[in-house]
Amino acid sequence: MWPGIDRGELLFGELNCVACHGAGEPVNGRLQSKAAPRLDLAGDRLTPQFLRSFLANPHLEKPGTTMPDALGHLPAAEKADTVEALVHFLSSLRSGEEAVPTPADPSRVAQGRRLFHKVGCVTCHEPEDPSEGMREIPASLREQSVPLGNLAHKTTVAELAKFLIDPLKTRPGGRMPSLALNGNEALAIATYLLREQAPGLVDPSQLDKIAGLKFHYFEFRQNREAEMDGPTAEFLELFPGNANQARGRVRHVKSGVIDKPGIGQRDRDDHFGFLFEGLINVPADGEYTFHTSSDDGSRLYIDGELVVNNDGEHGTTERSGKVTLTKGDHGIRVTYFELGGGEELTVSWQGPDFRKQVIPGGVFSHLGQAMRPTGAIEFALDATRAAKGRMHFQQLGCANCHGVPEQGPALVAAFRLKSLAELMNPNAGCLAEEPSGQAVNYHLSPEQRIALRQTVANRAALSQPLVLNDSIHHTLTRLNCYACHYRDAIGGPVEERRGYFTAIGETDLGDEGRMPPHLTSVGR
Repeated sequence: MWPGIDRGELLFGELNCVACHGAGEPVNGRLQSKAAPRLDLAGDRLTPQFLRSFLANPHLEKPGTTMPDALGHLPAAEKADTVEALVHFLSSLRSGEEAVPTPADPSRVAQGRRLFHKVGCVTCHEPEDPSEGMREIPASLREQSVPLGNLAHKTTVAELAKFLIDPLKTRPGGRMPSLALNGNEALAIATYLLREQAPGLVDPSQLDKIAGLKFHYFEFRQNREAEMDGPTAEFLELFPGNANQARGRVRHVKSGVIDKPGIGQRDRDDHFGFLFEGLINVPADGEYTFHTSSDDGSRLYIDGELVVNNDGEHGTTERSGKVTLTKGDHGIRVTYFELGGGEELTVSWQGPDFRKQVIPGGVFSHLGQAMRPTGAIEFALDATRAAKGRMHFQQLGCANCHGVPEQGPALVAAFRLKSLAELMNPNAGCLAEEPSGQAVNYHLSPEQRIALRQTVANRAALSQPLVLNDSIHHTLTRLNCYACHYRDAIGGPVEERRGYFTAIGETDLGDEGRMPPHLTSVGR
């Protein structure tokens, strides 16, 4: 906690205590309490298995959550029935669109891993890779990091990617800012964070073999910074002779599956490229000759080794290479680019038992898997239970905090507890060591309870507006701006995280070029 900040006051706002304990405008204006997540379309974003475990025990499912246990006062059987009804109600809040599982893609996981450690995620969340010059990740970073919880249990790749693009849409009181990610980057980070949803991403031996090759399609544009991660980085790496032509203007446009290498999936006739990768099934042991005929350049790799180098800017040209292979599957990668003029790509082979021919689609495959949330439960939406859950949602006070879905008659806050001014015993209710009755349980630490009790005891001070500098300091602390930014000798990335801030480009501007800008006197 930064100096000069009342920890109890900050907690009061983060836990949104005034949602139930009314306080009036002066206090609300000073606290700027954190709004709870919106729950419209919760059925699209949150899995039934997550909802069930989270509602039953929020702090066990997601350590550090500000969501209290609102059902702990109920007898076990009644609590289980209430949880189930709420699960059906929240699962009924959906768009009606059928969710399509995202295919597991190891290259996308690798891209997401790089992005996660590069775009700012590890400023707040625990890194998994040491920064440059660091042998291992210090244990202190785990204690300082915002926990992610069991994301693979909670949501889908597509929904997490939507959240990463616009975090404040569903979490208006959230502390995570938009990182200005494009759709490709968000999908890569989401795939990385949810990689446990496809066992084959953790253990490649569990991947399924699927017909066809994966392809990535790129376009070259002027005055565009290269998107250097994932397929693009690999694309440029495999074309060292033309990297300078492509670098600075490569955009990864789309990916998919194709039966054999070809350029029919292009969106235009000039300034584009392809990367094809997967497996090729060799029918027998022996020596094989591979050929690429292309305009402009192409390359062909078998098991990671360059076999055909047809690189360069040229008209239709065929080049060949030989390799000895054993019967069975071997890795294959074909790259192609077109700058101007004609465009063509044909990939052929010749084996010990057959003459030269275009490689047929039937011998290509790739490894993949559908990504599905872990811990799936049998679940069929029950309208009667959903209606009962809607009633609980209002009566238990859920509607006091959450943005309420517009379905049927509007849900409003069902009750108000004693107002802040009426609270006489700061050791009772939610702040008791063992909350009783209908008091919710935030699982507060002893230090947090002491801080909140002091704030309640001095609640009259909350009616006084903060002076300007204190208000700025309070806001920067509340939004965790100090995790990145330094102001008046406070904040900035801790030493263990500074290595994750790097500059892109060849000019070395020192810390000023790689660290988030300081905010001291920034208004001037």
